[in-house]
Amino acid sequence: MNNASAVLSWTGLGRYLRQFFGTGGRILALLGIALLVSGSTARAQTTAQLTGVVQDSSGAVIPGAQITLTDQAAGTSRTIKTNGQGLYAFPALVPSTYTIKADAKNF
Repeated sequence: MNNASAVLSWTGLGRYLRQFFGTGGRILALLGIALLVSGSTARAQTTAQLTGVVQDSSGAVIPGAQITLTDQAAGTSRTIKTNGQGLYAFPALVPSTYTIKADAKNF
């Protein structure tokens, strides 16, 4: 069996790595595979953005309203204010269950 076909089998890979790293070749191979897998799953995380408009009962926008978004699982909150058009945005949200609350003075 030549070196190219030996590298393709697990046993051959272990033998091939032992030539370079000694008897710990299989451990190094497993660590390398684990690093490759963990690196690819870390990049696969997804985020989302929540956007909206705050309006009163007549449909008029409410600028300067305080919007609080709470992550129920983590127990953390983020607070922002709506812009001049009543718009808000919460970027980079991780998957979770959220509650949202809007407070506006003088409306």
